[in-house]
Amino acid sequence: DWDQAIGTYETALEAAGSLRDLGRMARMHDGLQAAYSALGNNTQALSHAHKAKSLYELEKDRLHVARMENNLAVLLIKQNRLVEAAGHVETSLRQLEELGQEAGKANAVLTKAELEYRRGNLVAAEHSADEALELAGRLGETATTAEARQHLGEISARREQSAEADSHFAVAIELFTKLDLTERLAECRAAYAQVLEARGDTPAAMEQWKQVAIIGRPHLAPAERSLDRELRIGLAG
Repeated sequence: DWDQAIGTYETALEAAGSLRDLGRMARMHDGLQAAYSALGNNTQALSHAHKAKSLYELEKDRLHVARMENNLAVLLIKQNRLVEAAGHVETSLRQLEELGQEAGKANAVLTKAELEYRRGNLVAAEHSADEALELAGRLGETATTAEARQHLGEISARREQSAEADSHFAVAIELFTKLDLTERLAECRAAYAQVLEARGDTPAAMEQWKQVAIIGRPHLAPAERSLDRELRIGLAG
């Protein structure tokens, strides 16, 4: 329950503030940005993401600063603020490179793929998605592998490469199912349903929407797709 989580984080933030515990305050703002993002309140999510980043900077926690740069890019893409998003994702990737940090880097690479996809740069989007797929596969980050497959499915669909799109989505759905990531599975099926609808395959699209409803997300907004990666930079999975 994200509303309950927000209450818990806010209580903990107040306690951390009274103790001037900057690290704990950063983590609470971090949690609040994730909770508000999950609820679709991107304005509040952005506010907490900026605060978390500033506090991590004061703590000289470079890994979490890099992760928050990616979070900001993700949230800005949701608002179609692509120029601003580009600056943050490039900063995230540069900082991760400077740290020699590979774990979780594929998430930032996928954010770059999403950015290029939104810009209509399919070649660049595919290049980044392929890079993320290779990196996540090498590090055993299965959830990110699934997400990269979903991206490649959407790119293939935009190019009217139906067989390739179906193959990528099938792998993504299988992996999300095995990992029991129900929210991401629902988002993936919803994205695939949109692809099938655009292709004119109504029966197959309806089957995907049926599966979304069975999962318990009948009112899922497919446009959000794979943009909820905020908490996973620096984490395997």
